[in-house]
Amino acid sequence: MRLPRRIWTNLSLVNPPLVNAYHYSTVSRELNRNSPPNGYSGAEAHPLSDIRKRTSLKANKRHSHTDDIIRGSVILGWSPEAISLRMTVESKVTETLSHTTIYRRIEENRLQGGHLYRQLPRFGKTRW
Repeated sequence: MRLPRRIWTNLSLVNPPLVNAYHYSTVSRELNRNSPPNGYSGAEAHPLSDIRKRTSLKANKRHSHTDDIIRGSVILGWSPEAISLRMTVESKVTETLSHTTIYRRIEENRLQGGHLYRQLPRFGKTRW
């Protein structure tokens, strides 16, 4: 969330200047997460937000183990949906990926010159 470039000190949620622009819970969450003891500053809040994004569990799901699972399963002819469902059964919770993420990894492989996209199963009608 981007708040104006002012430094807020002793900001009361009863009468904040941003009540008309944002919901009070959004402002409260922003202030709780990013307020140092001397008050809110957008210049200080943005780096804190970036650090949280980079160190979150979701940001660190790229492992060689999951890439090997995707590569091996696509070569066997499995769809990304099937791979995703199988990962929920066999892998840890932290190693499961959605089918959208698997499609994204296959696309990244294609852009780097790989051929995994050619192994994807094709469903639907075919004409003779």
